[in-house]
Amino acid sequence: MWIGGAYPQNNFSMISESELAVVKNNIKERNKQIQTLSCPFTQTKKMAVLKENAVTKGMMYFKKINKFRWEYTGENPFIFVQNGEKYYTKANGKATEIKDGSARLFQEISQLVIASISGDILENTRKFRIQFSQNNSVVWVRLTPVSKSMQSFMSQINLFFSKDTYLATKIEIHEKGGDMTLIQFDNVKVNQPIDDNLFELK
Repeated sequence: MWIGGAYPQNNFSMISESELAVVKNNIKERNKQIQTLSCPFTQTKKMAVLKENAVTKGMMYFKKINKFRWEYTGENPFIFVQNGEKYYTKANGKATEIKDGSARLFQEISQLVIASISGDILENTRKFRIQFSQNNSVVWVRLTPVSKSMQSFMSQINLFFSKDTYLATKIEIHEKGGDMTLIQFDNVKVNQPIDDNLFELK
């Protein structure tokens, strides 16, 4: 399995049951304090049929409750927004409400980030088989889908939490066909004002 960048897999060891309760509590307690979160991200798409990886950059914004904006910058700007129970995209200057699975990857990213911030992802045994590992600086949470509908789309999700901040610093989404999406977060700002207009696409 490819574990990107700075976290070689062989540096991790399983977390004992006694340690696990402490780790979960630290993540949940830290994330209870979060009202808003924003940061730049780098997304690397590794495709089974291509030698070259596709790298894009953008900004992520989160505001309680269930407000999420995922914005790609650069030559081909694209915006995905979750505002409550509704989902929208904007491309080529046109905003569209999503009512089907056409933006499923972005919906999954949105739900993963929100569930990671709330700490709910750590207990979601209905959707995932969950394994916890750690090294000196990082907690690795490996999520394997248990539902057939999710298994048809992805084979595994890896979340990496910094032990300094107990915030997710990296997400890996391994898709069924062998493609992998790696998302790395940098310079995370917590509880800074975020305008509600960011979560409305027109």
